[in-house]
Amino acid sequence: VNLQVAPLAVVCYAYPLVNTEDFEPPKVLNSTEIIGLDNLAESKRSASAKETIQSDGVVIAGPLTLRQCTDCDPTVKTAFIAWVTIDSLTENQVIKIDGIDHNKWGFATALINWAELVNRSDVNEKFIEKGLNYQLTRTDEVYNDQTREFESKVNILAGDEEFACDEINTESVDINTANNVWNIKVGKNEGFVPRWKNKSIAAALVGAFIVSFMLMIICIESQSHHDLLRDMLPPKALRKIKNYKTCVEKYDIATVFFSEIVGYTAMSAEMSAIQ
Repeated sequence: VNLQVAPLAVVCYAYPLVNTEDFEPPKVLNSTEIIGLDNLAESKRSASAKETIQSDGVVIAGPLTLRQCTDCDPTVKTAFIAWVTIDSLTENQVIKIDGIDHNKWGFATALINWAELVNRSDVNEKFIEKGLNYQLTRTDEVYNDQTREFESKVNILAGDEEFACDEINTESVDINTANNVWNIKVGKNEGFVPRWKNKSIAAALVGAFIVSFMLMIICIESQSHHDLLRDMLPPKALRKIKNYKTCVEKYDIATVFFSEIVGYTAMSAEMSAIQ
C-alpha cells in the first residue's frame, strides 16, 4: 500500500503520498507526516532499521497496525514492512551503527497489507476444501513503551485463532524467512488418513494369505514324509529318528539273503513306476 525511500535512513519519498485507491472511503493512508522521519532515531523503527543496514537481504517487520491517529480506526489492521538495504555508490558514504561504519546509501521499504494479501491468495478456502486446520505464527521482538525494552510476542498471522488439533494429528514446520522464523501448524481433528493406508491393508491381506498357503504346503509335505517313513521303518526305529537319535541295532548272528527274479530287469524296463 506504500513504498518509501530512505537515504541515510531518513524517509525522503513515499508513494503514493496519500493512498485512497486501496481503501474504502473514508479510510485513507496519508504518509505526509512520515517525510523526514529518521528511522534510526525512531524507537519503534530503530531495531528494524539497524538490522536492515547490517543485512544484505530483506528484513521483515511486523505485524503492526497502521492508524492515521491514536483514536482513529485502523487503516490497515495487519501490516508488514519489508526493508531492503541499498549499497553506497561511493566509499565515503557510510551509515554508522553502534560505532561501526557500513557502506550503505540507505534503504527502501514497502508497506504490505497482510490481511488483503491473505484474502486474495484464497489460502483459507484451500485449507477448508482439504478439511484441514492451520495456523501461521511468527515470534517478534516488540518495543514496550513503558519498559522501553523489546519483548518477545507470538503473533498469529493467518488461520485459526485457537488451534484445537492435538499433537498426534498435527504437523508443525518452521519457515525460514529473511530475518526470522515463521511457523505453520497443520492438523486434522479426525486425524490424518495416509494415502497408502488402503493399499497397505490389501497388501497385508495378500501377504498373510501367501504365508498361510505356504505353511499349509509345508505341513502337508511334512505329513507325507512322516507317512513314508512309517511305511518303511519299524515303529521302534521311527521313534528313535523322531527323537534325533541314531537307529543302530547289533545282532550276534545274522543271515543275509540275496535273490533275483529271472528277467525282472527287462520286464521292469517296460513297466511304469506304479506298476
